[in-house]
Amino acid sequence: MIKLPYSKKSVIIGLILSEGWLTIASKTNKNARLGFKQSLSKASYVWFVFNLLSHYCSSYPQLTKGIRIGVRFFGLQFFTRSLPCFTEIYYLFYPQGVKVIPDNIYELLTPCSRSSYHGRWFCATVWLNSLY
Repeated sequence: MIKLPYSKKSVIIGLILSEGWLTIASKTNKNARLGFKQSLSKASYVWFVFNLLSHYCSSYPQLTKGIRIGVRFFGLQFFTRSLPCFTEIYYLFYPQGVKVIPDNIYELLTPCSRSSYHGRWFCATVWLNSLY
């Protein structure tokens, strides 16, 4: 089983608290995957996050389009592979299939998860680099 390092789990927690989501892709799939999407104006942010989590992905970010509030939207999104390590986090945040803040959120929050939640990646980059 793949175990998430502390630094990567912190990033994932921060993403889930902001723009990221976890999903179980189909009824036949038993593991969850992480999804992350941003507008094209934030492409560098998507690539930064992708580079942090690329080990868990099977493809590069993809161009996506849609309509938000009546305006055409273009963005980049990526998904991780479906893995047991994401399923563990899925059941913390989606116990009944709807996203909630878990009761143990204070145990999950780290400086890195808080900086990824707020999009202040300078702090996260310095902190992550100190781990290697």
